[in-house]
Amino acid sequence: VNLIIRSCLPLTTFLSQQGLALLHLYPLKPCKALDICLMVAGVFCACAFTVAKIMGSPGNNHEGSNQALGCIMCIASLLCGSVNLALAGMLGEMKL
Repeated sequence: VNLIIRSCLPLTTFLSQQGLALLHLYPLKPCKALDICLMVAGVFCACAFTVAKIMGSPGNNHEGSNQALGCIMCIASLLCGSVNLALAGMLGEMKL
């Protein structure tokens, strides 16, 4: 499940870059509708897989809550990683 969630990194990185561009900290990237649609479709498929994996796992209800907590922590890691990539790109393009 962790790798499936981590495969959503391109969309969150793009959103982080666009958010930084709104704050005038990063150059605005052109976005193509097809690219965005494909990334969103991939995120929906990852969400469907993750929910199916949690719902289909044998065990008691306590184990499902542990898996949900793991998914939340993986998503938080994903968001931090995407901001890290966007900031690294921003700092790499700065002229000192």
